[in-house]
Amino acid sequence: MATFEFFIIIFFFFLPQIAANKCHESSCTMSYDTPLVRFPFRLRDYQPSRCGYSANFDLSCNEQKQTLLTLPLSSRALTVESIYYNEQILQINDQNKCIPKRFLDNDLSLVGSPFQFEDDLENYTFFQCSPKAPILLDILPITCLSNNKYKVIALVSRFRSQPPSNCTVISTAMVPFQSYDQWQSSYFDVSLTWGVPDCRSCESLGRVCGLKKASTSKLDCSSPKSGSSGLSNRAKFRLIIIMGVPGLVCVTWLGLYIFTLIRDRVRPPQPITEVSLVTNRQPHVAITGLDDSAIESYPKIQLGETWDFPNPGDNTCPICLCEYQAKETLRRVA
Repeated sequence: MATFEFFIIIFFFFLPQIAANKCHESSCTMSYDTPLVRFPFRLRDYQPSRCGYSANFDLSCNEQKQTLLTLPLSSRALTVESIYYNEQILQINDQNKCIPKRFLDNDLSLVGSPFQFEDDLENYTFFQCSPKAPILLDILPITCLSNNKYKVIALVSRFRSQPPSNCTVISTAMVPFQSYDQWQSSYFDVSLTWGVPDCRSCESLGRVCGLKKASTSKLDCSSPKSGSSGLSNRAKFRLIIIMGVPGLVCVTWLGLYIFTLIRDRVRPPQPITEVSLVTNRQPHVAITGLDDSAIESYPKIQLGETWDFPNPGDNTCPICLCEYQAKETLRRVA
C-alpha cells in the first residue's frame, strides 16, 4: 500500500513539475485555426518563462479561448489571429473584430513593444456620413463602425482635401496602408513584424529556435529531437525510471490484489465436519434363544458307565456335534 501511495505522489506532484519545465508548442484551444505558440512567444500559465524571449512576447488566453497580445500603451488586449514564424509576421485584430475602431480611438500604439507595422503608415481621415450619402469612388462604409443612423468611411488624407458631401470628419489616425476593400471585412487583420530575436534562418531549416541559456539572450538553433522544445536523453531516462519503476510495482500489486479477490469468489465452499465428543458408550448386546425358565422345564438325564440310550446312535450331541461322556448330565428337549 505504501508503494501505491508513493506512485500517486510521484504522478500528481513531480509529473506536473516536469511538464511545466518543458518548452513545447502550446495553444489556447485544439482548433485548427488557433495559432501555435512557441519561441520567441510564450503562453502564460502554460509554458515556463524561459520558453519566451522576453515578457514583451508573452501571450495569454481569455475565457473565449482567444489568444491575446497586450501592448504596453494600449488599454485592451488584441487577439492574435496567426503567427508566421518563417517570416516573423504576427496578424492581430480587435477582440470584437473591429480593428478600425482601435485606430479611430488612437488605442493601438506599438511604443515600448518589439513590434512594428509590416505596412507603411498612412494618415487616414475618418468620416461620419448620412446613410443616404452617395457612394464615392465605390467606397463602402466600415461595417463594424456603421449602423442604420449613419455610416463611417475612412480615406487617405493626402488624396482628398475636402470632406465628401453629407459627411463630417470624426478623427484622423496613422493606419497601415491597405486597399480599401479590406476595411469592409470584419476579418480585417493588421500585420506586425519583429526583428529581434531573428529566428527566420533557423525556422527555414525546420529546426527549433530558442535561448542557449535562460540567463542570456544568445540564440540556439537545434534539431527538434534534442532542442529546447523537448527533453534530453538523460532527462527522458530519468523520467522513465521515476515513473516506470513505481508504475510497474503498482500494476503488479494491483494485479495480485484482483487475482486474490477473484480466487476467493470462485473457490467452492468447504463442507463442515462435526467431530463427535461422545465417549464410553456401552456396546449393544442382542440376546437370543430360550430363557432360563424354559430350559429348566426340560427333564435331566444322567448317563451311566454304559451310556443308556434307547437308540444306539444317540451318543452324539446334535448341536455341538461332540460325543457324550460317561456320567454326563443331559437335558432331553424332545
